[in-house]
Amino acid sequence: MAKKPYLCFRFPNHLQFYKMRLYPILLSIALLLSVAPVLSAQGKATDLSPTGVLEWQALKEISKNNFLEAANLYEKAAALAKSQNNPLQFYYRHCQASNLIGLKNKAEVQAIYAQNNTELALAGLDQSGWACFSLMAKYNLQNDFVRSDSLNYYVGKMQTAAEDWDLSPEYNFVRALLCKSIFYHYSKLQQAETAYKYMLQAYNLINSPEWKFSYVGVEISQLYIMSAMYADKTSSELKKLNNDLINVCAQNSPQMDVVAARFVKANYIQAYIKRDTSEIRRQQQIYTQMVQKVLQPQSLEMANYYNDLAMVENTIFKNPLKAWEFATKGMAILENLNSPLARTNLGISSRTIGDAFNNPKNPMYNVAQAKFYYKKSANALLNPNYQLKGENDFPDFSKAEVYCHNEIIMLYSMQGFFNADFPDYEKNPTLSAKNKLLGLSLNALSLLERHREKAANEADLKHWEELYFKTNKNLGEIHYVWYQKNKSQADLDQLLHYSEQYKGTKMRRHLNEERAFVLAKINPADVNGYKRLKSEREDALLQYHQETENGNKEKSSYFLEVYYTKSKRMGELQNKFKQDYPLYAKLLAQAKNKTLVELQQTLTPDMLMLNYFHYKKADGILMLSKDSVWVQLRNTSNDTNLISWSAVANMLKNPSSETDIQNTERAILARNLWGIGQTLLPNEATWQAKGIKRLLIVPHSFLSILPFELLLTSELENNTPYKEFPFLLKKYAIQYAPSATLWAETKQMSAQNVNNGKILAFAPTYQNAAATDKRAVLSGGLRENLSELKGAVKELQNLEKYYYGDYLYGEAANEAGFKDKINQNYAIYHLAMHGLLNEDKPALSALVFSEQKGSAEDDFLTSLEIAQLSFRSQLTVLSACETAAGQMQINEGALSLARYFMHGASPAVVATRWQVNDATTAFIMQNFYKGLYEGKAISEAMRAAQLSYLAQAKGDAAHPFYWAAFMNIGDADKSVYLADKNWAMRYLIIFGSVGLSIIGFGWWKYRRINRKAA
Repeated sequence: MAKKPYLCFRFPNHLQFYKMRLYPILLSIALLLSVAPVLSAQGKATDLSPTGVLEWQALKEISKNNFLEAANLYEKAAALAKSQNNPLQFYYRHCQASNLIGLKNKAEVQAIYAQNNTELALAGLDQSGWACFSLMAKYNLQNDFVRSDSLNYYVGKMQTAAEDWDLSPEYNFVRALLCKSIFYHYSKLQQAETAYKYMLQAYNLINSPEWKFSYVGVEISQLYIMSAMYADKTSSELKKLNNDLINVCAQNSPQMDVVAARFVKANYIQAYIKRDTSEIRRQQQIYTQMVQKVLQPQSLEMANYYNDLAMVENTIFKNPLKAWEFATKGMAILENLNSPLARTNLGISSRTIGDAFNNPKNPMYNVAQAKFYYKKSANALLNPNYQLKGENDFPDFSKAEVYCHNEIIMLYSMQGFFNADFPDYEKNPTLSAKNKLLGLSLNALSLLERHREKAANEADLKHWEELYFKTNKNLGEIHYVWYQKNKSQADLDQLLHYSEQYKGTKMRRHLNEERAFVLAKINPADVNGYKRLKSEREDALLQYHQETENGNKEKSSYFLEVYYTKSKRMGELQNKFKQDYPLYAKLLAQAKNKTLVELQQTLTPDMLMLNYFHYKKADGILMLSKDSVWVQLRNTSNDTNLISWSAVANMLKNPSSETDIQNTERAILARNLWGIGQTLLPNEATWQAKGIKRLLIVPHSFLSILPFELLLTSELENNTPYKEFPFLLKKYAIQYAPSATLWAETKQMSAQNVNNGKILAFAPTYQNAAATDKRAVLSGGLRENLSELKGAVKELQNLEKYYYGDYLYGEAANEAGFKDKINQNYAIYHLAMHGLLNEDKPALSALVFSEQKGSAEDDFLTSLEIAQLSFRSQLTVLSACETAAGQMQINEGALSLARYFMHGASPAVVATRWQVNDATTAFIMQNFYKGLYEGKAISEAMRAAQLSYLAQAKGDAAHPFYWAAFMNIGDADKSVYLADKNWAMRYLIIFGSVGLSIIGFGWWKYRRINRKAA
């Protein structure tokens, strides 16, 4: 079970905060490395050529931050190289200019670059590797560390040179440096995956005996390791590389000591990510020793060191005094460094100090001081024209001319102001305080929206969604407090709106895009081209994940390249759609949520919607029925007596076979399911009196995997058997929805699906699987290890006996057959097969069909593939293991196979929370379909089937493991028409009898007329 993803109210979670810190770290390292020399060999200065000696001397000065002296040394090296007709002159001038850029000597830099370009043209080298230094020079000259638009042209040129120019292998180091410059650009834009892609390319280019342990090899390897850590690609291989390079640095010249300190820092960050406190302290000691040995006391890297220590004390050891002490030391250094990177780091340290003052557990707790440092943090990041004069009078970030050095840190500074002001507003809500907080949070949303446009990949989008969640949660809290004071329907609607904003965002964005294509009347050929690119992109991402799992670095790098190429083309097409079809752009931007009244109109009189939302560290519950609305905060008073939900879930999924342990588990489950029910089901005893028979659960984050069916409605005595537990399911039919708006929209779409009354069902075989699989299954074993599901065959045979449809068994139950048939108007897709869950990479979770030799399909239907399909059925039944489980995200809930089927517009899905029992599933499914045939709604039919099993179960066979895995998601409060074979036969008999009677009567009439005529 994944860890609870709740973000600490004052401090971001460890990985998020680490990522926030890593951007300036990467930028500062890249800046230092951009002025460092490229040495083709190791050794002491005495072992090098005369120009090599000057390089080493320049490097020594760079390590001391003496950039002017380094520039002078490079000027001498360039002159010496020119006298020897050595093309390295172009590189040395590039290094000379790079050192002067940091000193703001722009005129001299331009003169150096002009000389380089002139001599490149005269030598006929303007399309060679040496010309690449001219491109990097132009990029560096334009780079003011503030605006990025002017750099795109040069970045494009560098990309072209790195990928398309016909450079011989001797220029591999030039390509690597180009990739490093491109990496630097995308790191600045906080696009982790893109930055990592180019750093991986740079690392592969220098991964040879000649370059790997040279200075440039060590530098690039360091950036590769740090970028991999940010992009969540840490591995034992990277850890080994990191340690190997520490040894290389230690055995080389003193000039490599600074780089060695960065490798030690990486080990410290690794321990931090793992939250291994003893290892953190051990690595901190090594880090401190190295820093004291090699870093200048007033350097940027020394300030970063103090910020690192402050971060760990803040988030791991919960020691605000220590965090304040270290951050103050870092800030003292940063205030004397006048560079954009120093200002970015100053924003971090100031924000950390603000958090320390804003912590009630800190003896120095002082909200006014906290606000002072939040303001200092914001002003460190803002252009001088937009500095804060008051406490939090931030400029309007929706205006294009307003920008900041680091949007993520700015957002956390804004969050700091919210954290400081909200407690007073909560105690004494005034209109001015409300408007102040609303203005702050809405402005943060503007900044987030701008940042989202830069989130060109899944990793960046995930980071954006976490911040987006926090800001929308803030807005909901503001309106909840005001509703408590004034009971305003408008504030309750706003509370609903902002809670909906962070639920199912990916799915709603996907479905909204599909609607925009139709309503904007975009040329179908263009839409198909866009969807084809999207499918190819997702396939490349899938292949990338697979090759990464298999350890094939070369292939994984190739597929990552394909992924970004397709993404870029998709972005170009989408921009074209926005320009050519203004309605498309408008529809794509819309995020209209349903209001309370609209939802009430959609509910039936016997339904109650329980819409859960985040409030501070607890939960709120917004309850809607057809004629009433009320809101309540979750009562957490009993939570201290309950074990963790992960422990409860483990008991439900893995029942013990030992009698003594079974009795203990039953008692623990009884106590906890009753305790959780008390906090999540307020006033449940009054619901039935109001005519409530069905519950619609709209959960958030971890509540999305909680089986509400099993919550208890009354307390139990010891040793009560499972069969007698007062489960919530015994009173109500229960269904779930990722968001209330999505549920209402799904009902509208569902009404448009034509139903032919037939079932499309699959029961694959696994016994003839080939030993050499196309895909070593990503979530836990080879295909050949999958057991036969005899119960699945029986399950389909029972259905086929009574209901019309297409039933595919054995080798016929393959992926190609499924994709070929889903365009028909089946009532139900029924997939009885193995499901493979990959919690680390949800995109690789899959349904396993029979292997079809010679097919273009691999017979693993992955989540990514499912999301690209278009379903027309009324219902999808995933009678497979763990199809409702998956990686937990705070805004999406569980990223499960069921969730991806809803991406494909399946209006209702029946899925499983854990690995299901083969035999009991067949029993439940038979009764479920019987209920559907009788006209019951999906949720009611499942309830009847589960209760039917429970009624006949004996002893611990009534354990929830055997019957409670199934959950109903989406539009499950509707019935589904099924064509029954028995009734068809009866109709045939009836019509046949009527026909024979008519024929007999006609014959009798005919004979009678003939007799009269005779």
